[in-house]
Amino acid sequence: MTESPKKRGLGYYGLAALALAFAAAAIFLLFLNIRQRKAEALAYPLKVAEIKDGELDPAAWGKNFPLEYDSFKRTAEGYGPTSFGGSDPYDKLVRYPALKTLWAGYPFSVEYKEERGHAYALEDQKATLRVKNFPQPGACANCHAAEAPLLIRELGWETFNKTPYNDLAPRLHGGSTCADCHDPKTMELRITRPAFKNAMAAAGVDLAKATRQEMRAYVCGQCHVEYYFKGQGKELTFPWSQGRTVEGIESVYEANGHVDWTHP
Repeated sequence: MTESPKKRGLGYYGLAALALAFAAAAIFLLFLNIRQRKAEALAYPLKVAEIKDGELDPAAWGKNFPLEYDSFKRTAEGYGPTSFGGSDPYDKLVRYPALKTLWAGYPFSVEYKEERGHAYALEDQKATLRVKNFPQPGACANCHAAEAPLLIRELGWETFNKTPYNDLAPRLHGGSTCADCHDPKTMELRITRPAFKNAMAAAGVDLAKATRQEMRAYVCGQCHVEYYFKGQGKELTFPWSQGRTVEGIESVYEANGHVDWTHP
């Protein structure tokens, strides 16, 4: 026997009704999810703990910003060599021995190891022979020590720069940290290093008008840049007054006569 048209029709209607019910439920759940995400956005960041300005321990920040903290912890991972260097602190002077001759008389001719992640910024600086065997100014700590902004506030910019690095070393305990680039309450990007502020002001750039994309470059540019120690005070200076191009930087050095070292 074949099923009657009436029964077939009821089956089709039932399936259609069931499909509509599933669709309605899916739309309702999607609506709830959107509302939940909007509520989370309004509440971000979730204040599990109070992070005070000047807190240098990344783990403390991680209580409110777990995803960002997890990303920071990955800078301590060893992922081996890459075409850009990698995380193994191999001796570049061994791999490229000609550098010893090219850089003779320069601290890099004594030791030049492949850099590791931000987590090792201070540890590796304290260990390098470029610091141990050469008298370096406190300005070197600007980009490698979490305590730099606090010491600058305490000592003053000029004193911080010219104080011998080895005199400041006992007060340096943390490498790069969240506070270097982020606001503790909102995680918004911020500038914490005076040398960058001074250089941008000299170049006529108003940091208050920076876009989000520009800030992404600016926070990195606090350290990952060309620089020199100016005068007897060893003031950390970025040569950007004539622009941030190679030609602009060269024109600054040509005008002020600065050289990193004289080859023997």
